[in-house]
Amino acid sequence: IKSRVLLYRGVAEAAICRSSRLREEQNLYNKRSIESFQKSYSLDPNCSLTWYHLALRLACVGEIKKAFRFAHKVEASPGVVDMVDVSHLLALVLSAQNKLEEALNMVTLTLLNYPDNLNLLITKVMLERQVHGGHSALITCKEVLLPLLEKLGTSSSRESIDSTYLP
Repeated sequence: IKSRVLLYRGVAEAAICRSSRLREEQNLYNKRSIESFQKSYSLDPNCSLTWYHLALRLACVGEIKKAFRFAHKVEASPGVVDMVDVSHLLALVLSAQNKLEEALNMVTLTLLNYPDNLNLLITKVMLERQVHGGHSALITCKEVLLPLLEKLGTSSSRESIDSTYLP
C-alpha cells in the first residue's frame, strides 16, 4: 500500500508542477514527483502505472533514454494504463530522440485503433510535417477536419477546406 501512496503523491506533485508558473517551483515539484515515483517503483517494481508516470515525468525533464525504457516496459505489459496514452508517450519520446519516422509509424498504427483521438491526430500532423513536409501535413489536417466538420453539420465543409487550404 505504501507504493500506491507514493504513486498518488507523485501524481499530485506532478499536477502542482504543471499548474505552477515559477520555474523554481516547477523544478522542485518535478524533482519531488520523480523521487516519489522512483520510491514507488522500488517498493513495487511490477506496477505498470508507476512505470507510466515515471516515464512521463522523466520525459518532461528531458531524461529521454530513461523515459523510453520505462515507457517501453509499460507497452510490453498488459494492464492498467490505457494503451493509447502509452503509445502517444512512446511516440513523443521517440520524436525527442529524433526517431521521427518510427514515431510517425507508431502514431499511424495506433490511430487504426483510436481514429478519433485528437492528441494522436495532432501529433501525426506535426510528425508528418517534419518527416514528409508541409503538403503532407496539410492533407492529414484535411482528413482530420472533414469528419469533424461533417459531424457538426457544416454543409460546405469539403469545398471550403479544398478551396481555402489545399492547392
